[in-house]
Amino acid sequence: MERITPIHPTQRTKQQLHHKPTTDFQNILENRLDIDHEQIYDTETNETICDIDNMDEATLNKLLEEHPIEYDKIGRMNYNPIFHARMRQPWTVDELNYVINWYDKVGPDELSFALERTIKSVMQKATDLRKQGKMPQIQGYHKRVSNISC
Repeated sequence: MERITPIHPTQRTKQQLHHKPTTDFQNILENRLDIDHEQIYDTETNETICDIDNMDEATLNKLLEEHPIEYDKIGRMNYNPIFHARMRQPWTVDELNYVINWYDKVGPDELSFALERTIKSVMQKATDLRKQGKMPQIQGYHKRVSNISC
């Protein structure tokens, strides 16, 4: 059996540094384009660029070429106007309640698609809400210790 030696981070190629999204995450990306109310906004003028439901496949492919999906070094999607239409807009009370109630259940990846914001902004908002005391702190978990007190 061949022994695999670890590679020092400075010796890794650019391709090895970028994480590939999981198949579940790819399915979420593919299904995201099927939502019928999605509109794409220009970040500078805040005007609607196009409406995904009224778009044919060739136009959608052209749009994805203009705005390719990119990831940071730990696998989070960077800003893309196709998926993050509500970026730089104030958070509504409904969105904050949604983050409070669902963040620990579904995670920041799914919340970012539901709220049309980047994963980083959803994670930062959850941190801010926890610091303000509006969102419960993360509870420690140990599989052999129950929550029953004697």
